[in-house]
Amino acid sequence: MTIHEEITPNTLYLVRRGLREAEEKKAMAVVIEMRTNGGSVDAMEEIIGLLERAPMKTYTYVDDKGLLGRRLHLPRPRTRFLWRPEA
Repeated sequence: MTIHEEITPNTLYLVRRGLREAEEKKAMAVVIEMRTNGGSVDAMEEIIGLLERAPMKTYTYVDDKGLLGRRLHLPRPRTRFLWRPEA
């Protein structure tokens, strides 16, 4: 999945749908690329909850623009967050 826009309730819907499709296809893992300047904290917290409860492993790559993500994401046992190294 790719998130390149401001986090909104619509983003939450897209992540929920993507995770459902991955589960239907019995995916072993989901990778999300996130490049966003922020947005709705409530929607982001719900997205994190979805990732934590996902039946498969999840990996979220947070690009250098993912400033909101850097403040909110904490690694969980089944959720891996990867940050782009700073130059």
